[in-house]
Amino acid sequence: MMSRYQFREKFAAYRKQARYQNHRLSCKILAKLLNYKLKPDKLYKQQYISRWETHETCAPDPALFLSVLQLLTFHGGFNRYEDAADLLKEYQDMAKFAYPNASLLVFDKTAFDYWRKVKQTISQHLPQHIRKSLGNVIRTDDMIERATDSLLDQTRAVSFEGPGGMGKTSAAVQVAQALGETGIFEGIYFIGVRQGFLEVDGEHRWVGETISHLDDALNQLASQMGIVVSNTTPQAEKLALILDYYQKHTVLIILDNLETYEDMDEFADFIQKLTIINTHSRLIITSRKSLDTVSSHIAQFQPRELSPEHAYAMLRKCGHNVTLDEVTRLHAEIGGNPLALWLFSVLIKSTSIDNLLTKLAQTKSEWNQTDEAFKRHNNLFDYLYERILEMLDDNARELCWDLGMNFMMERGVTLDKIRENLKHLTCSEIDAGLHDLIDVYLVYYDQISKVYSMHRLIIHYIRKHFLPHPQDTLYAQRN
Repeated sequence: MMSRYQFREKFAAYRKQARYQNHRLSCKILAKLLNYKLKPDKLYKQQYISRWETHETCAPDPALFLSVLQLLTFHGGFNRYEDAADLLKEYQDMAKFAYPNASLLVFDKTAFDYWRKVKQTISQHLPQHIRKSLGNVIRTDDMIERATDSLLDQTRAVSFEGPGGMGKTSAAVQVAQALGETGIFEGIYFIGVRQGFLEVDGEHRWVGETISHLDDALNQLASQMGIVVSNTTPQAEKLALILDYYQKHTVLIILDNLETYEDMDEFADFIQKLTIINTHSRLIITSRKSLDTVSSHIAQFQPRELSPEHAYAMLRKCGHNVTLDEVTRLHAEIGGNPLALWLFSVLIKSTSIDNLLTKLAQTKSEWNQTDEAFKRHNNLFDYLYERILEMLDDNARELCWDLGMNFMMERGVTLDKIRENLKHLTCSEIDAGLHDLIDVYLVYYDQISKVYSMHRLIIHYIRKHFLPHPQDTLYAQRN
């Protein structure tokens, strides 16, 4: 029995029920999302979508309508599967003359549940502590919007490049969240590249256990994608499975922290293989090194330092009662590196800016101003970490050293693993120490993956003190 409602009326009702970025899914936005999703030769316009709601015989072709059903499901246009099935039936009845194959279009409950699940899980692999801190991020330009639009258009990969603490990972996560909200991507996968010890010249000096960096990354990617591999699966086979998945699905991969030339050499071939695939999948990379020689398909972005005004806005946003004049004087001494300012906000809690600037000036007078930028950059962070660690009790300081020296904190470690390996500390000492370290931004906790992690710069600071040179005997004693 034919429903008294026709396709155009029902389609309009379900579209208006859908939401994108907290707004009703308009015909204009739906057309934009369909262009992003399908990348047609001739772009769909708002008027074309509107005609589906105003002309009784105007309907999209079956392939296009399948994408419409997927987007409406993702954006909450349907309360239940029966709503989607009802709209599909109305479409098939109305479109059967214009498109005889419309009756073959399938959008079953499995497909409906799939896109509902994508909506719920799209951001599950992104670092939770980064996502939680995005509210405090101050952006000085439209870099995030430009990078997002590039990936939604024809750009296959973007990179965020610059020194540590500039917010490269935060930028990558912001772009990933924006892409995830579109309903176009089926999954977002985040891989933190393992970092070794950075020497004072900024180059890699790993002196711990040896692993295959790429192989480890492929294992993590396969796990997140749901691809079954084992430790005995050949690397070439893992790579082939991941590349095939990347081509056949619409997904986003984030490779975070390519910090050294060794990292670039290790991952260059993988990046090249991903970027030459003609697919709707996309890649985001963060790196301290420039990727201009790795692939011509990468659009490069460099996060900027914060201005005094933006630094002031950030500190005020964090709840610090500071004046613009105080922040301007602080900015003149340390610049606008967001992480450095964030760490200074810890010191501001207990010391006036005037006092901090006096102590900093005394310390900076001992630095060699002719040093390369990398060393001057790390001198500042060494100073900050020293001052913050001085604020902590012995238990928290010892735990900080142990975490940096004994675990892959760049990747994250569970509480059980910490307790298992640091048997010289009681559970209560570990819990109290972690609480203190989180409070001063030396350790982050991801509530989704249930792991504790550290920024690369604090790990570098810790290992530099224990490992002034690769051959240092202190390292051998500790191992």
